[in-house]
Amino acid sequence: MTLINKKFPPSIALETTNYCNLSCNFCGHSKMSRPKGFMDIKTYKKIINEIAQEDENTCLWMEFYGEPLLLKYKLVYFIRYAKDKGLKNVYLNTNGLLLDEEISQAIIDSGVDKIVVSLDAYYEETYLKIRNNDNFQKVKNNIIKLIEIKNNLNPSLKIEVQLIQLPNVHKDDEEEKFVSYWKSKGANVKLKEYITWNGALEIEGMRHKERYPCGWLFKTMAIAWNGDVVQCSCDFDGKYIAGNIKKSSISYLWNGNLKSIRNLHLQGKFSEIPICEKCRDWDSYYISELEDAMLCQKK
Repeated sequence: MTLINKKFPPSIALETTNYCNLSCNFCGHSKMSRPKGFMDIKTYKKIINEIAQEDENTCLWMEFYGEPLLLKYKLVYFIRYAKDKGLKNVYLNTNGLLLDEEISQAIIDSGVDKIVVSLDAYYEETYLKIRNNDNFQKVKNNIIKLIEIKNNLNPSLKIEVQLIQLPNVHKDDEEEKFVSYWKSKGANVKLKEYITWNGALEIEGMRHKERYPCGWLFKTMAIAWNGDVVQCSCDFDGKYIAGNIKKSSISYLWNGNLKSIRNLHLQGKFSEIPICEKCRDWDSYYISELEDAMLCQKK
């Protein structure tokens, strides 16, 4: 896979909030020490306006490290503003717990292009193990209702149900049953490679391979709720900051500090970048891209 230094980020993970209503054991949120808050409208509009001006095809993910539905109807306004500005790929990723019928309809009406619900289990006991709560049936019903509303309001809207492939967690037949069940309900299905959030989590069965440049650095910029742009989208605690969007532009940061890091990766100088030196999440990009390519071939 060829990595290209594009002039503008192909994808932006926009943290509308870093609060979360769950405490999953495969997520580093419980270890987060940076301040929590919600993105203000002024900062949000500045970001959207630049994306609209530079590249309306940029994929805008309405989350980085939190649950966006905690914004409630402010999130609906955010999505609608982005769509009104001409952005063509506005995506929402949620754990689905707050996806009641009313907010589901409002989100769909906002013009969002794709909704990804991270369920991560087919069996209730697996969900309990990784989510540390017993809301499996509630979330499952929320997704089914979301699909029903989508079919009535916007049949072309993409609904994707996701399962993160965690080593030694899921039952032998769980992934197969997960895919079969949600496809039968009319949803797209994504089996996603796990990450350790730059070593914040120790997961059994870790991959060890020859080192390559990290594709995520070339694909995604992550912006925290306070405007901080992290050097890496796996830096959940915001320890390595490239700059702040309130003081700089997306283009300036992408083609400055972040480009320097990308160039070091292309030169194989991983040890010169503190956040990258011992990272093991870089290969999740290649696995993810390969899985997506195989999925496209099957369609």
